[in-house]
Amino acid sequence: MMLPFYVAAQPDEWLLCIRNGRLVKAGVGISLWRRPGDVVVRFTSTVQRVGFSAHALSREHLLISIDGFILWSVSAQGEGPFRAFQKLGVINLDRPPRDLKSAKHLLSTPQHHAFQKLLAAAVQRLATAMTLDQLLLGQDALVAGLTAQLAPLEQEMGVHLERVEILQVCPADPELLRQMSARVEERVREEAGAARAESRRQELARERSLQLAEEANAHEVAKAVLQREELQLQARLDRTRREAEANRDAIAAVTSAEEQKSPGVRDHELSRLVAEKVGDALKALPLHEARWISVGQDSPATSLASLIQTTREAISR
Repeated sequence: MMLPFYVAAQPDEWLLCIRNGRLVKAGVGISLWRRPGDVVVRFTSTVQRVGFSAHALSREHLLISIDGFILWSVSAQGEGPFRAFQKLGVINLDRPPRDLKSAKHLLSTPQHHAFQKLLAAAVQRLATAMTLDQLLLGQDALVAGLTAQLAPLEQEMGVHLERVEILQVCPADPELLRQMSARVEERVREEAGAARAESRRQELARERSLQLAEEANAHEVAKAVLQREELQLQARLDRTRREAEANRDAIAAVTSAEEQKSPGVRDHELSRLVAEKVGDALKALPLHEARWISVGQDSPATSLASLIQTTREAISR
C-alpha cells in the first residue's frame, strides 16, 4: 500500500515539489517524499501541439489568411517546469479540472485558446512587415520570424519550442486569389518553356559534342591510315633500293670478273657467242632450200668469215 506522503510520477510525467513557494525538486518519472505543507505538482511531459489561424494585412495592406501550428514542451532547463506551472497555469494532474479531456494535455481549454491568440498576434505583427510575394513564396522567412518573436517567451514561461510550421498562406479576397493564380500559371508556363528551351539547348550541345567526337575519331583513323600507307611506301622504296643496289653489285662483280679474264679467253668466248647468234639467226629464217650465191670475187668461206667478223665487231661495240 502506497503511503500518502510518498508520490511517484509516470515515465512521461513531470513531478515538482514546491516548499514555501520555492522549487525543491523537479524531474520526469521521479518519486519523492512529501512533507507537511509541501505542494506537489504532476503534469505530462509529452510534446504539445497548438494550431493557429490568423487574418493579417501584408505590407501592401492586402488581407491574407495564415494557418500553422507549433509544437512545444515544458523546458527542462533550470526552473523551467516551475515557471511553466506559474505562468501558463499548467494542469496539475493531482487536482485536475472537471473539463479535462485528456491527461496528456498541459493546458485547459481557456488557456489553450489564449495561447492560440498569442500566436495569431505574433503572426499579424510579422505579416505587416512582409510583402504578399514574400508571404506566399518565402514562408521560411515567416517561420524564422515567428520563432524569433517567440524566443523570449521560452525563457519567461519555461517552455521549449520544438517546431514552428506554416501550413497555408493565401489571400482572403477570392478575386485576388484568382488573379494571383493566373499570374502563377503564366509564370509556370514561362518557366516550363525556359526549361524546355534549356533542355533542347543541352540536347543540341550533346549532339554537337558527339559529332565533334566522331569527327575527331575519323581524323585519327585517316591519320593512322596515312601513316600506314607512308610506312608501306617507305618499305617498298627500301626494297627497290636494296634490289637496285644488289643488281648494281652483281653487275659490278660480273664486270670485274670479265675485266680479270685474259684477252685470249675473251676472244674465244666472243667468237663462240657470235657463232651461236649467227646459228640462231639462220634457224629463225624461213628457208626450205638454201643455196650459196657469191657476189663478187670472195669465196663462200671468205664471205662467212667476213659476216662473223662484222657481227663480232657489232657485239663488241
